[in-house]
Amino acid sequence: MSARLKTAERRSPPLLALRGLGLGTSGQAPGSSAPSGMKAAVFLLLALLVPACHTAAQCLIDNVVDLKMQAAISSIVSAILAKTKLLCQDVLARGALVSCPAGYKPTGCACGMGCGSWDIRTDSTCHCQCAGIDWTAARCCKIGLQ
Repeated sequence: MSARLKTAERRSPPLLALRGLGLGTSGQAPGSSAPSGMKAAVFLLLALLVPACHTAAQCLIDNVVDLKMQAAISSIVSAILAKTKLLCQDVLARGALVSCPAGYKPTGCACGMGCGSWDIRTDSTCHCQCAGIDWTAARCCKIGLQ
């Protein structure tokens, strides 16, 4: 083997892979009349088709399992949602703050004196942001089971 060929093999890993398949640098396998391009194409085709067949069977099984899981989860969720109910109440207080009862969350606030600026603090209290507010109201809700 010439020094030039060894240098080319060191720089070109694909050439080494072809040599590992029995393909020489001339493009043909020793003792064979088939061109190396044809052998490489057949090898690549087989390399792609074998996993594809396995993957298709695996995908079919995965799809069946996914459908069964979705059906089971859907029936459980539907049964639970049929028993749920949104429970709400209004709470009113003098001043700029009003808190919801334990377990309830504010879903909206209203402020006296025409003030439309409000925010929800600590996940349970409505706060009106205008100065001199005479009253604040909160709509407080929770999800309950029947």
